[in-house]
Amino acid sequence: YALNRQDLRLRMLNDKAHTVAYLAGFHLANVVRTLGVLERTQIDLGATNLIVDLGCGSGALAQAVAFHVAKRKHLNGLAVHLWDQSKTLREVASTLLNKQFADLPVTAHADNLGRWPAVIPQLVADAKPKSIIVTLGYFYNEVSAQGRKSIDQLLEQLRKVDIPVTVIMIESAQQAMSRA
Repeated sequence: YALNRQDLRLRMLNDKAHTVAYLAGFHLANVVRTLGVLERTQIDLGATNLIVDLGCGSGALAQAVAFHVAKRKHLNGLAVHLWDQSKTLREVASTLLNKQFADLPVTAHADNLGRWPAVIPQLVADAKPKSIIVTLGYFYNEVSAQGRKSIDQLLEQLRKVDIPVTVIMIESAQQAMSRA
């Protein structure tokens, strides 16, 4: 998996037969890794009622965040929105979240990431959440410069919203992004 990582989604993740290998190789490790970070940093996510998982893959980060929130409060009012171009991965992520949290509303989206700066702020305005968590996983590292620009625009728009926004990213490729 470490070689030609940029081709991973194209080669493997478009059919369910190969998804099991992905889940064993990445999903479980990413759930544990994210839970570890959340526990060590002791970020208070108790008011969170909207998780936006961008480039969700198998939904590992959304699953870890939902678990972390569930430990501190009931999931009443929490909603998860997943974005990924792979239909297979959107289905896997939705299924895993629904199996772990039966009453958790999960919505999967296929919108092109160039549309995110327009679509997601509208979703936030409509949902009127108390707090938002945006997860990026490795996704920020895997998209083109134009894709990163769209994500940066989205995050800048979300910073202007009058509610707390927490961004969780695994292995940021840019030090400035890690510090923001």
